[in-house]
Amino acid sequence: MHAQATVPLRPAPTRRRTRGESCPVLPTIGARIRVLRVTHGQSQAAIAQQIGLSHQQLQKYEAGTNHIPVECLHKIALLYGVSLDTFFDDLPPAVPGSVAAAGRNRLAMQIAAEAQSLPPELARALLHVIRTATVKENELAMPDDGEHA
Repeated sequence: MHAQATVPLRPAPTRRRTRGESCPVLPTIGARIRVLRVTHGQSQAAIAQQIGLSHQQLQKYEAGTNHIPVECLHKIALLYGVSLDTFFDDLPPAVPGSVAAAGRNRLAMQIAAEAQSLPPELARALLHVIRTATVKENELAMPDDGEHA
């Protein structure tokens, strides 16, 4: 007689976030909503009214403090003529606040606004230049201790 291995029907439960603990992608999604809104020159109140929210709730979504229902993301995507992928593509590693801080940076939003009018190949080239410059800046900021690996 062979012993049968039991296979659980459900995966092991994952740890739930506690109250006040944020999901690491919320600031990214919120910043992308804000960039779309600002680049189209619209207020939170105007957009909130168009998608059936209070401006306070939209403010919380943009800040990344509240979970945004997929229905709201869908309405925002339709409003701006973008796909839902816009909110999720190239999500960075979970570093809370880093993307939200960048989203609040007016210069970053101006760059994003200008990049929207570029053909896709030029936008990708611009992104490559920005990423390369960021890497070079980080290398310059690291002190050289005289040892090489």
